[in-house]
Amino acid sequence: MDSNVVRMRLAEAIDNKELSCAKIEKEAGLPRSSLRNFIAGRVKETKIEVILAAAHYLELDLNALFTSAEQTGKHHSTSKVNVEEGSLDTKLFLECVKSLMKYVSEKNITLTLTTSLKIVEDLYEYAAKYTNKEFDPSFIDWYMNSNKF
Repeated sequence: MDSNVVRMRLAEAIDNKELSCAKIEKEAGLPRSSLRNFIAGRVKETKIEVILAAAHYLELDLNALFTSAEQTGKHHSTSKVNVEEGSLDTKLFLECVKSLMKYVSEKNITLTLTTSLKIVEDLYEYAAKYTNKEFDPSFIDWYMNSNKF
């Protein structure tokens, strides 16, 4: 998934709720300008923590935020999370996101949005193809160590 889709969805939610990025940053405990710079396109990527904190503050469904636009029918996406052209397993997807967030928090790792989405995509594909759509917690350790994160 392209980070521009996430940027647009966040911007739309901020606009719909008539909020400012500054207010969200302050109340969600985000670094000053972190969300503003991402939404305004001054930075191409931001930390996944910024996206998740903003989504939580805005009460956005993570599935809707990260689901490929092709699946929502609103935008074209080049995401490869089309495991054998099946539909997205939201439970598995969210489990992959939560597992990654837990891992990076425990290991004190900082990732960009693009990198985080790529990792989630890889975790999801592995689970969907090789483990009958069940997340294997040991796979994230192997994946992160193999890719030197």
